[in-house]
Parts: sequence; structure tokens; C-alpha cells
Amino acid sequence: MTLAFGTQSDTCRKIVQDISLYFEKCSLFCQSNDCPLSLTYFKHPVDAICVGDCPDGYTEVGDLCVETKFCHSTCGSCTVMNDATKCTSCSSTLGPLVYQSFGVAESSCAMTTTNNAQLLMTVNKDTPLGGTSHLISVNYNSIQETTLTPLSAFLYTQNVIEVSLLTSNTISFVFDTLPIHQKLLVRARVFTECTTENTTIMMTLDGPSSYIVTQTLSTNSQTIIEGEVVHNTGPFTLVFEFGTQGETCRKQIQDISVYFEKCQTYCGSNDCPDTEPYYKHPADSKCVSVCPLSYIESSHNCVPTQLCHSSCDTCLVKNDASSCSSCPSTISQLSYDPLAGPAGTCSLTMTNNAQLLMTVNKNTLLRTTALKSITYNSVLHSTTGTALSSLLYSQNVIDFNGLTSNTVIFGFDFLPIHKKLIVRAKVFTECSVIQNQSLSMTLSGDLPTVVTKSLTQSS
Repeated sequence: MTLAFGTQSDTCRKIVQDISLYFEKCSLFCQSNDCPLSLTYFKHPVDAICVGDCPDGYTEVGDLCVETKFCHSTCGSCTVMNDATKCTSCSSTLGPLVYQSFGVAESSCAMTTTNNAQLLMTVNKDTPLGGTSHLISVNYNSIQETTLTPLSAFLYTQNVIEVSLLTSNTISFVFDTLPIHQKLLVRARVFTECTTENTTIMMTLDGPSSYIVTQTLSTNSQTIIEGEVVHNTGPFTLVFEFGTQGETCRKQIQDISVYFEKCQTYCGSNDCPDTEPYYKHPADSKCVSVCPLSYIESSHNCVPTQLCHSSCDTCLVKNDASSCSSCPSTISQLSYDPLAGPAGTCSLTMTNNAQLLMTVNKNTLLRTTALKSITYNSVLHSTTGTALSSLLYSQNVIDFNGLTSNTVIFGFDFLPIHKKLIVRAKVFTECSVIQNQSLSMTLSGDLPTVVTKSLTQSS
């Protein structure tokens, strides 16, 4: 410090009594002179001091300590941290998670409405234990917490779980009273500042066969760890083991999103009965206990009902007159040529007195064939050229459950010269013994014939 006072030749007094020297140790943003000796420090989030390392639950941003926040666990990326409505992309390695597309800059990562997997809940600092929450307990530091308080009261520091503060590197979450489901999926947002220390996190999803996923994290980079497990009953335990206990570098878990699949994947959505067996609806993205009219249960599917053709006795291919594997033999007037191979058409011999006139099925047209009319639900239909598929048939069959009357009448006319008519019909029932399994077929004529047969269930 140098003082220059006037001009040296001046004879008048020039006097300096004393000098007070002050100092600023810290930068202005510290708001006090309480700061570390190091060159790098940060404004404490609460106190008027600067610190070399922000307190737990805070992250160094510029000269400040701000609350630690990462993208929400439902997001792929985001513009606003810890906000499920501010995702800018949605992504997952889990196949069952199929996201809606959003045509805006930011939105929620929601599942499509028909997707089989749907979000059950997100665990964060505000999640309460017990009560209406599916999270019933948390185990950490060898202590089980079950009290009806939010996790911020004992486990969370600001927005994150600081695993490095715990006396154990393992935390387990126990869920119960879950909705009906057959699979659970989990996504967790995690972070570490560790460099030379153990940066591995292991997540275990408890189930009949537990699923374990192990991931090595990049330093100072928020990461999603995710996995899925088959699970359908009882409590569900989710365990995180983060690094090695005793490491002082930060290891953090922000939030955990749990998804559930109520239904088997083949249903195409979470719309299915509460109990199995059930079957994929033939048109809609859902499963049903009973297939709709004119469909039959086959494995997990509803397939169009098809029986052997009425000209066959047995067959290799359903509803195909050319795929008979044996021919009828109960009507003596019908004499058949031998089948040419393992499957073929049941053709009558050329010299047989009876010959096939026509087959009535869904493709038969009224009045352009010998079939002039049909009557069902007490209404007669006889419009020329109308296909039975547009009136009476559903898929390949007439399903009587879809009618208001249990009687269907077929009217024929303009038949070739004949003295007798012979009819074979292929029929089926799912009715049990205690239900009415009988079928009555009446053939009008000079002497009407009534044939009554009691059917066997599913034959």
C-alpha cells in the first residue's frame, strides 16, 4: 500500500494518524465471510455461509446448492426435474411398456389405453406407509418402518434417499393389497457421485422366481434401472443394494415407479376377467371368460366356430367338403365312392339313386337357389339374392343363443323331380347334461318326419 501526500517541498503539515485494514475472505454470494479456504465453494442453501460440499439432498449448480432433483422415473428425458408431466421423451427396455405418443414438447409418459401394463404407483418422498397406500413397510438400517407417515419423515433427504448416510447399503420396500395382476414392472431413477468407489446398484424383484438386475452407473449421470418379474399373489418385496457400505460418496435414489400387468400378454390390454381361464376376444383388445357368439375357445383364443362339413362323417379340415376323412354310413340310401386318399369329397356312386342337391351354409342365396325363404325370430325372409350370412349366420354357424326363438324354418321350392328327400345337418352344443341338449328336425312331406337327437356336450 502506498500513500502520496501533496508535494515534497510543501512546508505545511501533512499527517497520517493510523490506517485500518479490512478484508473480504469470501465471494459476495456467500453473504458472509464464512467460507472454506479452498477456491471452489458454494452458497449454503439455508445458512449465510459458503461450503466446500453441499449438504445431503443438495447438488452443486454454479455457485449454489440446489435441491437434488432428477428426471422423474416415468420419463426418458425431461425439461423440468422430478415432474412426471414434463417428460420430453419416453423410453424403456421393458417390452410391456408401450407409451402414448404426444405431439407437444413435454408431457406425461402414459401407457396407451389398451396397453397390457399400466402404472400402479410412484414411490417418492411424499409416499405414505400403510393406509390406502400399497407400500406397507420400508426396511433400512436393520429397522422396519410401518408407521402411517410419508417417507420424507425418516428415509428421504429433500427429494432423494441418500444411501451413503445409512448404516446399511440395502433398502427394501414391501407392497401389499395389490390389484389383481400376473406381472410387476419397476423403473427407478438413481444417481451416484462415486468415482473410484463401487458404482454398482443391484435391484431385486421378489416373485416365484426372483428377478435380479445389476447395473454399473456412470459418475454424475442420472440413470434408470428397470426390471420385471412374474408375480400374482401376496406381498411384493423390492430390494435395492447400492455400492459398498462405508463409502462416503453420494449414492441416491429419487423415485420408483411400479407398473402392473393384470392380464396375460395375449389379451392385448389389462381388460380381462379376475380369474383364469380366459380367452382373447376375436375383435377387441381384451380377454373374456366365454367367447362371443359363433366363436369357440381354442387354447387362449376365440376362433370362428367350424365343424366338419355336413357331407363328411369325420374330416381333416373343418368346414371343407373336400377334406372328409370318412363318409357317413347310417343312411342306407347313401352309397359312397371310396375316398381317393386320406382326405377327399364324400361323393355318391354314379349309380346311386340318391344324389346331392345342395348344401345350405352362410354363402347360400335366397331364391337364386332352391332355398326360397327362411323364418326365424317369427319373421319370414325371402328377398331374392340375400346371402344367409347377412341374415341368419354369424361367422360360419347359426348360433341359436343369438335368436329370440329356438326355431328356424327353411323353405325350399322348384326342386327337381323326386320321390324322397334326405337331409344331413352338422350341429354342435356346449350345453351340459342339466341343460336341454336335444335337437328336433322336422321334414315336411306327405308323411312328415320328426327326428329328435340328444347331443353330447362339445360334440
